[in-house]
Amino acid sequence: MLSRSLLTVIGALGYLSQGTNAESHYNGDARDLSGGYDKIQPTTLSTAIVPTATASQETGVGFWPAYTPKMGQNVNFGDSLNITWGYDPRWNGKLTITLIGGAAQDEQVALGVIAEHVENKQGYYLWSVTNEFVGKHAVYGFSTLYQDGKTEQYSMPFHIV
Repeated sequence: MLSRSLLTVIGALGYLSQGTNAESHYNGDARDLSGGYDKIQPTTLSTAIVPTATASQETGVGFWPAYTPKMGQNVNFGDSLNITWGYDPRWNGKLTITLIGGAAQDEQVALGVIAEHVENKQGYYLWSVTNEFVGKHAVYGFSTLYQDGKTEQYSMPFHIV
């Protein structure tokens, strides 16, 4: 319920950031943090108050959002694949990228490390698809481990043909 309240308030404040009167777009009620109702009042961005409580975030939120490979992308053996990701300065550091594969996405296992000590802020890694651990798996992906040894993220599944 708390997260819904915050989204409602933040959504209403979004109109204010565009210099628009909130009441002309939203005239409903929003639950305040104590569980009661408060009417959203029209205001300007300079007087808007952002809620101080936020919903908790999971570890790794914002870490390594993978852009490529795309879901279901076919990659030819022998070609190069440009693995790309978004960078968040909170995760400044080094990555280890591991190729994973299996008969299905939920059956993938680690096949081998393709790169170590990659700077996260680089935003890409060019991988030559010729590693000895590329086999006849139906689905592949990448597991990326942050330098803390605990924070991990996965790419979309893809195919090597």
